[in-house]
Amino acid sequence: MTLASVWYAYTPSADDGFIVDVSESSYEAGVIVVSGSPGAFVVEACGPWTVGFFGAAGVTYHILAFSDTAGVYGGSLVFHMEAAPPPPELSL
Repeated sequence: MTLASVWYAYTPSADDGFIVDVSESSYEAGVIVVSGSPGAFVVEACGPWTVGFFGAAGVTYHILAFSDTAGVYGGSLVFHMEAAPPPPELSL
């Protein structure tokens, strides 16, 4: 069971990496990112505070932000989502 949960949906227009961050919320929060349909969801990312995932163009991702502490039923959710920075360039 997830407490104090909020669902979001996002469909990227281009392939890209994304970061979802709820670390500025007033309670301990977690994030789950799934693709697919209810009953057949595929977990793309899951973790406390901040997660990253690859999003394919035209695919809808469902994002769940939730309280991950027993007995805590919410507070102020602060939700940020942005494109991930490019990977560093390495010279060998």
